[in-house]
This record gives sequence, C-alpha cells and structure tokens, in this order.
Amino acid sequence: MRILITGAQGQLGYHLKQVFQDDELYLGDVGNLDIVNSSALSRVFRSFQPELVIHGAAYTAVDRAEDERAKAYAVNRDGSANLAKLAREYDIPMLMISTDYVFDGKAKRPYRETTKPKPLSVYGASKVAGEQAVAEITPKHWIVRTAWLFGGGREHRNFVRTMLELARSQKVLNVVNDQIGSPTYAHDLALALRELVNHKLPYGVWHIANSGSASWAQFAQEILKIKGLINRVKPMKSGLLKRKALRPSYSVLNCEKARKAGIMTRPWQEALADFLRHE
Repeated sequence: MRILITGAQGQLGYHLKQVFQDDELYLGDVGNLDIVNSSALSRVFRSFQPELVIHGAAYTAVDRAEDERAKAYAVNRDGSANLAKLAREYDIPMLMISTDYVFDGKAKRPYRETTKPKPLSVYGASKVAGEQAVAEITPKHWIVRTAWLFGGGREHRNFVRTMLELARSQKVLNVVNDQIGSPTYAHDLALALRELVNHKLPYGVWHIANSGSASWAQFAQEILKIKGLINRVKPMKSGLLKRKALRPSYSVLNCEKARKAGIMTRPWQEALADFLRHE
C-alpha cells in the first residue's frame, strides 16, 4: 500500500516508519511537504498517488501557540483540511492524530470519544478545529486521540529523556503532580494504528493510549525506578511553572472502544520499561 505520512520525522513518525516498513511510504515533513500550501500538497498527491494518509504533523508548541494563534490554526486546522480535501478527491482514507488537550480536565473519569471537546488552550482549540474540518470534509476518516507520547530515536526530545538528563545533574527533581494523564509509548500507538487500518475498523473518533494513568510526578518516579536511579522526585503544583497555556488537570482517555475492537494496549509502566531498555 502507498502511504503518505505527515510529520514523519517526529516521535510517532519514527515508529510508523518501522511498523509500515513493508509498505511504500512518502515520508512528509517540514522540508518536503508543506500541508498549508494546498497546491504543493496537490502535486505530491498527483505524483505519489497515495492509498492512505496518516496525518501526524501538527503545531505542538502549547505555550507559544498562545502568542501564535494564526500559525497554530494554519497548521492544525487549515493543513488538516487541505489533506482531507485531497483524501476525499482521491477517495482514500485519512487517519488524523489528535490529542487529550481537546478536553478541559474537569472530568472525574476517563474521557470517551463521545465527550464534547472543551479545550483550555489555543493549541487544544486548533486541534479541535482540525478534527472538525476533517470530519466535515471526508467521510473516510479516523481521528485518533492519544496522550503523553514518549519514544522515537535519540534525536527526539520527550519527558522521559528530559527526566534522565535532569537526573544526571540534580538529586531532587521537581515534577508536577496535579495533572493526570495517559502515558503512551509511540511504538505501541503505531502498532495500534496499523491494526485500525489493516482491519478496516469503523471510521470515526478513537481513543488509543497505553492502559493506566499517572501524574507527571508518578511518571518520573517510574522512570527513575526502572533505571535504578536514586534521585528523589519532589511533587509540585503546576501553577508554580507560570506557563502561558492552561493544561487539563485530568485527561485520561477511555480506550474501551479500541479494546472491544481488538486493539489491546499494555500498561504504560510495561511499555516504559520496554522503551528504557534501549536508553
């Protein structure tokens, strides 16, 4: 199958290239695929003739987006819409990656796909706008929300690597404990996306993350424990960070729909241990 992947140089893209290695891939990223430029995008579709689009590219600078609203919307809404229009024109499915940041964090239990989004930030709102554009433009769409991704190659920055770097120079790590989410190994997500596509599961919104939940502080503690490090994690309130953008205090995703469809994701602790074996 010919698959066009956007955001191919990102964490998830790194694992998508492995998981779909037997397919013919167009690896799109900033240097060779401008999703905001509809005419350039159209030329790529014309030459490559994709049979599936996996849309992982996004503007993800959560705090900077508060000052760069137009840029965030240009990529996350307009770029997604451009891809959706071409997917419809070529009559091919489109799989869009979205985020737990579409929710406001006021829930007391994991968010279902049917929960109405209420984003707290420009980033979250731009992703909601992208979801809506894709859903309205092309009927053959999967919108997959995930959360707290870690993985990729050595060149990719993420929370896990940041904690390991800090642990080399600091005995005590101050980490937020009032935000709860679903840590997710990008490799596990890539495998789940392959299942979604290969089994031709129903189009629509899906939540896919590793099972279980944690605060950032608990996540950090597990990283240190697995690596056998003696550093101490000191829990702190997120308000002390004085970030521009609000984050949901609780954004755990309910993945029951995926599990019932046969997409089984392991506990995040197990996935983390697997990732850290190579770190």
